[in-house]
Amino acid sequence: MAGLLVTGLPGALAADEIPDIKPGLWEMQMQGGMGAQMQQAMQQMQNQMAEMSPEERQQMQAMMGNMGMKMGGTGGVRICMTPEDIQQAEIPVNEGNCTTKFTSRTATRWAGSAVCTDPDMTVESEAIFTSPLAYSVKMKGVRMEEGREQPFEMGMDMKHISADCGDVKPRMR
Repeated sequence: MAGLLVTGLPGALAADEIPDIKPGLWEMQMQGGMGAQMQQAMQQMQNQMAEMSPEERQQMQAMMGNMGMKMGGTGGVRICMTPEDIQQAEIPVNEGNCTTKFTSRTATRWAGSAVCTDPDMTVESEAIFTSPLAYSVKMKGVRMEEGREQPFEMGMDMKHISADCGDVKPRMR
């Protein structure tokens, strides 16, 4: 499973470009097509972790924690977003090592395209910020798989869980 990369443009955004979302602990659920496959893989990982020895499980949780992620109870991935992440547009929009160009960015909707190298893909994405406690991202694109182009569609539903991130560390910059 490819890691989630949080993308954004460097520097502060204008006030009318910053989504009105709360900092804290968020959970991401993957939806549709490739997203459903990733969600299933995360659920399988969670099941495998349950079968690990306490030491192995702790090691795996520490590795994910160092990447600023934790498995949620429903197969989703939990991340911590700080106020600085939100102000700097460092919020989850695309997956992988991507360079994103935004075509539109308002406080309620971001749209853009990305070229990614890990995994190798191009993607068009749209994030809709529906409330301070939720947003969704829809992605459509083409990824290279075994030397062939494979079209894909997926979505992410993001839900605010708590103002306190608990043991989920903010991601490293």
